[in-house]
Amino acid sequence: MKSLGYEHLRRHDLRHTGLTWMADTGVPLHVLRLIAGHGSLHTTSATSTPTCTPSSAPANPSAPT
Repeated sequence: MKSLGYEHLRRHDLRHTGLTWMADTGVPLHVLRLIAGHGSLHTTSATSTPTCTPSSAPANPSAPT
């Protein structure tokens, strides 16, 4: 990461971001646990908190309103 100019970014941060983005799209927690290789759902839920709720996310952002 440092060689790319991202001194502040760690691989672990990208892993967390990926899990969060997947949670945002509705990937079930038990599937995220398998992807992450976590031993428990508790660990996964602590590291992949969705950042939006289905009601606040547009179903089709390109659809006319």
